[in-house]
Amino acid sequence: MVLTLLQLGTIGPDTGEPSLFWPLMARGMTTVMMFLPLSLVTLGGLPKGDLGAASGLYNLSRQLGGSFGIAGLTVVLDQRLSLHRDHLLEHLQRTDPLLQERLLTLQQHVSDDQALAVLADQVQRQAALLAFGDVFRTVAVLFVLALPLLALMPAPQPSPQSRSRLA
Repeated sequence: MVLTLLQLGTIGPDTGEPSLFWPLMARGMTTVMMFLPLSLVTLGGLPKGDLGAASGLYNLSRQLGGSFGIAGLTVVLDQRLSLHRDHLLEHLQRTDPLLQERLLTLQQHVSDDQALAVLADQVQRQAALLAFGDVFRTVAVLFVLALPLLALMPAPQPSPQSRSRLA
């Protein structure tokens, strides 16, 4: 998962669908490989009578954790988007020959205001790409920081009913 997130953190303006297919497939597979053992450890040792309530509580905590995680990442995304947009705009100087050339090229096809709007849209898109890359790398770091918690996870215990069937 960490390697996949780091790979997704390198997206750029020319990243196409083929470049995203395998990392997204790997992310999906690693998500399954993460949640299935977690579910087994969480619910595996419980008696059948408690499984319904425990499963509901487990799903509720997963949903709430996901919601809080998405909210936190949205804040990170918004802050990084603003930071990257401001940083990109700092480097756009009216006297820059490359900027003048780009504006002249755009102005040959659209009005002055539309050319500036196109340029502003390009800056916004580039800032968004950089911000999403930052979010992917942030999640990768969070995964690495969470890995030591695996040592605290107990081995699944057989339920009392399965113990009686084994005897």
